[in-house]
Amino acid sequence: RTIVVTNPPWGLRLTEDVEQSWTSLKSFLREECNESEAWVLSGSKDATRHLRMKKSRSVVIKTADEDLRWIQYHIFQKKAEDMELIR
Repeated sequence: RTIVVTNPPWGLRLTEDVEQSWTSLKSFLREECNESEAWVLSGSKDATRHLRMKKSRSVVIKTADEDLRWIQYHIFQKKAEDMELIR
């Protein structure tokens, strides 16, 4: 079992190129993390939407003054033709 855990930048830590950053994360997860479980820490629903992935689970946490979520995704093997559409 492979678990990928990430705390990507959003809003407070990244104000420019948020979409590009999260789109790159989506590409990495789909291309390099097949058949794994990913946990993404996010404080921004808008940033998370750029992943365009269906979450499996969400756990709300509060740290300092921020309401964050650990979001779980199950990454499944994609067919070759599907990979071309993702890019």
